[in-house]
Amino acid sequence: MCSTLSATDGQAIVQIDPKEYEELALTHLVLVDQRKYGSTTLCFYESPENKPRMTLTTKFNETFAFTKKFISHYQQMGAVIPSSRHLAQAMVAALPSIPSGQYIVELGAGTGVFTRQLLVDRPSNPIIAIELDHDMAERLRIASPKATIVEGDAAKLSDILSSLNIRRDQVGGVLSAIPFISLPASIGDAIFVAMAEVLTTGKPYIQVTYFSPTWRGFSVWKNFSRRSIKRVWRNVPPAEVMEFYRK
Repeated sequence: MCSTLSATDGQAIVQIDPKEYEELALTHLVLVDQRKYGSTTLCFYESPENKPRMTLTTKFNETFAFTKKFISHYQQMGAVIPSSRHLAQAMVAALPSIPSGQYIVELGAGTGVFTRQLLVDRPSNPIIAIELDHDMAERLRIASPKATIVEGDAAKLSDILSSLNIRRDQVGGVLSAIPFISLPASIGDAIFVAMAEVLTTGKPYIQVTYFSPTWRGFSVWKNFSRRSIKRVWRNVPPAEVMEFYRK
């Protein structure tokens, strides 16, 4: 077994047999956590100089929680594991420049992958993250305290924003991970109407999906026009980022 490991940045998982376990001599990494699963020990290392970000341990926990929730609420989830950071970056990059102080509303925030990216890339815009599932909303409040987390129904978006004293002209855009393909049409229609109610003409609505042709039959076209679709391959499964604007 290799007894040394070095890296200038990043993180690593080292899998070894417990019988052969020995402390590794690390040049640039430090041991932050260990997990034992049967005959396997997982060692989590990271650079002490890293900027604050999600650790591998946190990522493992979130993936487990997300997958567990998918099994019991598959219609609400849309994917088996959380979105990748590459998809998160693509989603936030699809949002045009939004005036400082205007709100960005996230629908279907889940484990907060997009929420965290919004907080990093759009620091001048307050983030309202709406999540229907109670457990995930609670996790979000802990993981992303700088965002306003609301446990609620996206179809009641106008009422939610009104309760927060946010006017329509203060909403700069909407970013959504709601799995419309797996939802009943009536629920999807209600959410599309709700988004139209809070966005003024020309405001963006960014949506992730996994099969864009299905959207041809959705009612989103009544109030929104689509300008572009970008494929993100570095995600499981590969995803599409769709850029809509309010008519």
